[in-house]
Amino acid sequence: MGTYAVTGSASGMGAAVTERLRSAGHSVIDVDLRDADLIADLATPQGRSAAAAGILERSGGVLDGAVVAAGIGPRPLALRQLPRYLRRWRAFSRPSSPDHTEPLRGSPSGDLSEPA
Repeated sequence: MGTYAVTGSASGMGAAVTERLRSAGHSVIDVDLRDADLIADLATPQGRSAAAAGILERSGGVLDGAVVAAGIGPRPLALRQLPRYLRRWRAFSRPSSPDHTEPLRGSPSGDLSEPA
């Protein structure tokens, strides 16, 4: 079985992924602010460095995968801005020709700025 690192493992999607991986027999190095193998605040440079060092140490430098689920829950500001971003996304993803043969407009990098 494999060895996986999961951030945000104490709750939400990170907890669900951790449970599924462990139930499938995989080894999981879980990282979160609480209730985890590695306690680290990934919002700070020091926390990210400590988590990376801890994961490398516990995995022997080899991972079969990583699930980066820390900090991806809803944020009030992001939710308020969602309608504006959806409008921009629609402008990017709308094909420029009726038969869908021309490439989609927008940046492959995921840039949400206004289309040209």
